[in-house]
Amino acid sequence: IIKNDYNGVLVNQKDSEELSEAIILLLKDKKKALQLSARAVKFVSKNYSLDKITSNFIQLYDISSK
Repeated sequence: IIKNDYNGVLVNQKDSEELSEAIILLLKDKKKALQLSARAVKFVSKNYSLDKITSNFIQLYDISSK
């Protein structure tokens, strides 16, 4: 899940102008780009690791088999 200006940048669909502005902003502001990237990696690692996904599937299986 992307949170605007926390772990990514959200733009409106089909708005190429807004998308290009967001890309240019990140290209110009390396510090911001690195911060967003670090937060995104941390979120994905925490929420979508193999252990986490496996655990979720096991819980789902256990619930559905009862």
